[in-house]
Amino acid sequence: MGCGRSRSEKLSSALWQAVQEQDVERIKILLARRADPNERFRPAASAVRSARLCFLLGVTRQYRSHPLFDPQAVRWLVRQVLPWPAHSRVLHQAVRQGAHRATQLLLGAHADPNARDKKGNTPLIWAVRTQDQVAIRALASYGADPGLRCFRRQTPLLWAMRAAGPELTRQVLTVRANANEMSTHACPRVLYAAYKGRVELLRVLSDFRAGLYAPNRHGDTALMLAAFQGHLSCVRFLLSGAAPRLVNLVTVQRQSALFFAACQGHETVVRLLLRARADPFVVDRAGHTALCLARAAGYGRVVRLLRRSLESERGSFGGRTPGASPWKKTQAWQKS
Repeated sequence: MGCGRSRSEKLSSALWQAVQEQDVERIKILLARRADPNERFRPAASAVRSARLCFLLGVTRQYRSHPLFDPQAVRWLVRQVLPWPAHSRVLHQAVRQGAHRATQLLLGAHADPNARDKKGNTPLIWAVRTQDQVAIRALASYGADPGLRCFRRQTPLLWAMRAAGPELTRQVLTVRANANEMSTHACPRVLYAAYKGRVELLRVLSDFRAGLYAPNRHGDTALMLAAFQGHLSCVRFLLSGAAPRLVNLVTVQRQSALFFAACQGHETVVRLLLRARADPFVVDRAGHTALCLARAAGYGRVVRLLRRSLESERGSFGGRTPGASPWKKTQAWQKS
């Protein structure tokens, strides 16, 4: 009863070894012998057992004197960590190692550019994570889909915005990535850039016609998050050429960007919003204005700034102090 590996498995193992060593001539020979570049690499059982044993012995020697050492937990960790190459493909390995010639040969041999590893990562995601622009262009020319997500629901565009910067983000957008893509929580990518204060990413997304005022499911916009965090450069960029209608957009709780800046005490951001015709008379669902939130938080300079804006736009408040809360009046009337 034969227990050896088949010819295709041997060719797959040899191809994997050649890609690891970046041996271009050997890769050509193996592809000419019809080695399948789409077959998952499966190491021999003896190799997996020996690797597990070495890992287990090393961990045991290092931590066996620790009072919290648990051999059963170590065995579970060995089973979880070590078998990862058994679920990978050679194209992923070539992209991870930055082997550009091997990547071109595998793609020319009809390797699937949209194949997934055990965590759902595509070769394009690995190229973005390793910041390899040559591999990104090669994969895009063979039809790699920039909209595919890994099992953590992250796209190549999000990886580029998080790990790299504007250059790699522009490169990913050039290969037909959607600048208006949403996260799994219906959150546009511009909100991430504004919340992190990455004005250079906002400029790149704007060049590719991303909706800078697109809201998430709660109604928050990029301007609101930038005002909440106090990122002046992002607020200035988002306010450049923005109409008052966009500046005064409100959330589901009817709070505008002025609310977000006032409740955090960002005086300069409040001044910028008021110059851009932000409405200080907006009242949220609880009956509060931006002045109410600033006064409750104890930001005196912001309170004085909002009072001056209210007095300049309206001379009379109908017997009510500027910024007084109708909700508080109702509560006082109920108590009396």
